[in-house]
Amino acid sequence: MPPAPITIFYGKENEIFFSSRSHQRLAANVPENEQHFITYQLQDKKLVRAESARAVNLYDREDPSRFRSTVLLDRVNALKFRYYDIRTSNWVDSWDTESATYKDRLPGAVEIELTIAPLVEEGEKLRPGQSETVVSTSITVTDVIMGQGAVK
Repeated sequence: MPPAPITIFYGKENEIFFSSRSHQRLAANVPENEQHFITYQLQDKKLVRAESARAVNLYDREDPSRFRSTVLLDRVNALKFRYYDIRTSNWVDSWDTESATYKDRLPGAVEIELTIAPLVEEGEKLRPGQSETVVSTSITVTDVIMGQGAVK
């Protein structure tokens, strides 16, 4: 019998950590399943996505340094997340599905804002009018299994 689904969503202003059932096993006979933990955060001006090999129990999230990391974007000066609370119709700076406030509830949406430095050659200075680019978007969070039922 496969392990029971684990749903965790922990978001701060500059980092997001959650469970997902989107993992693809790349080799047979390895101790992995489709559920895993994912984190997005800024490290040394790089947007980094890290993924655990599996999420069989809550202890699998304890050591994110063992997660497989991929640099998605460099020259990132700032990363900011906000979370939409459907019950209050407000954006908030943090979310934790294990807290009393958001127990077993996911945010309705996640807003992501990236501030990206312009590309310049080493030793080159910025030209007049050349500045950082701010990219902002939001994604809707839907239909995630929470132990015994679906949360929307």
